[in-house]
Amino acid sequence: MPEKKLIFGLGTGRCGTHSLRNLLNGQFDSFITHESGDIPLLPWVVDEQKIKQLLSVINKRKYMYVGDVSFYMLPYCEFILKVYPDSKFICLKRGKVDTVKSYCEKTQGRNHWQTHCGNKYKNCVWDKCYPKYNCNSKEEAIGLYYDDYYLTVESLADKYPNNIKILNMQELNTKNGVRSILGFVGIPEEKMVVTTNVRVKAR
Repeated sequence: MPEKKLIFGLGTGRCGTHSLRNLLNGQFDSFITHESGDIPLLPWVVDEQKIKQLLSVINKRKYMYVGDVSFYMLPYCEFILKVYPDSKFICLKRGKVDTVKSYCEKTQGRNHWQTHCGNKYKNCVWDKCYPKYNCNSKEEAIGLYYDDYYLTVESLADKYPNNIKILNMQELNTKNGVRSILGFVGIPEEKMVVTTNVRVKAR
């Protein structure tokens, strides 16, 4: 039986990760989820037990191409690559201003980026999935998260160029962009389902 190929999607969120999942999951013999779905959310502070659980669930899927698209997978990249050195990571990037604005609109009443006691902002299961910043506003904290996220991804991509690729989210709207994504994760050209109808939308 051919060896499974592990594929993961990255991005801050609000950058088309759901659409990336749809593209990857639409390929022949693939089962790619979006933000896990069948296991608990991963905390930003690395929890090796939880990532082992996630990898165990993924590896039990009876498909050739398996994986997950999750913003919170970033801190776990090197752990995954040590265990599965052929894993592939696609990271989507959206402009900073648009990302911050979209997150502020999406998370009204919530604040995942600053420590809070649940008074001004609701406590939420997503809080643990993001890093925390000591700054004056939620908007500033999201901006710092954005900067740190892509600095980290760029550093990892330099270190693991055969495993990690960063693309503008609009690449999902072009056939060449889609082919670039599918080729990088190891889908043979003759088996690629090349579609730009996955709708690039913020998660």
